[in-house]
Amino acid sequence: MLIYADEYAVVRNCTAIIMTVVSGRTELINWYIRHGYQLTGESKPFPMTKRFGNPLKEIELVELKKYF
Repeated sequence: MLIYADEYAVVRNCTAIIMTVVSGRTELINWYIRHGYQLTGESKPFPMTKRFGNPLKEIELVELKKYF
C-alpha cells in the first residue's frame, strides 16, 4: 500500500505526502523513516471523540513527511 501511495503521489505531481502517527508507536515511526519519511517536528493532540472511546492517557500524533 505504501508503494502504491508513493506511485499515486508521483503520477499526480505531488511534492510530498504528510501523515500523522501516534507518538507511542516508535516501531511504526521508525518503519516509516526507513521508507523515506521524516519527522517534521510538528505534533497535535489525538482527536477526542466518543468514536474512539476515552483514552487512559493523553495521546499525541506526530507528523511525518516524505518529499518527492
